[in-house]
Amino acid sequence: METSYYISVAIKKYLDEHGMKSYKLAEASGCNKTAVNNWLYQRQMPSSKALVKLADYMNVSLDYMLGLKSEKSIIRSGSKEKFIKRISFLQLPEGITSYRIAKECGMGTSAVSKWKDMKRLPKIEALIKLSELFDCSVDFLLGRTNVP
Repeated sequence: METSYYISVAIKKYLDEHGMKSYKLAEASGCNKTAVNNWLYQRQMPSSKALVKLADYMNVSLDYMLGLKSEKSIIRSGSKEKFIKRISFLQLPEGITSYRIAKECGMGTSAVSKWKDMKRLPKIEALIKLSELFDCSVDFLLGRTNVP
């Protein structure tokens, strides 16, 4: 199934469980109303940053929202660690180069350089591939939890 499907299902479940309309979820989470509707109806994928914002508000794991795990809950880390610190932490002991990361994620090394320059977060598809490469959760990659 497409990742957008799982995001849509997670949003729908949250709305049903909380008796909430999508525009209220958008307002409360700080996300754009049109964007939330687009995610809900699988017309568009959220950015990684927007998905984190929504998952933080909904208090669920990104792995749940992406259909990687059925468990909603997340054990939050005390303070969020930056994505680039996590990647470096995972890369070094395994000896995984930036070149290999780029190839595994199906992109050029310039995209990985932009992550390292902290100019942007990877797209959702790349985050999923990175979590598979490093055998950890997407939440761990983004510093939302200290549990790999």
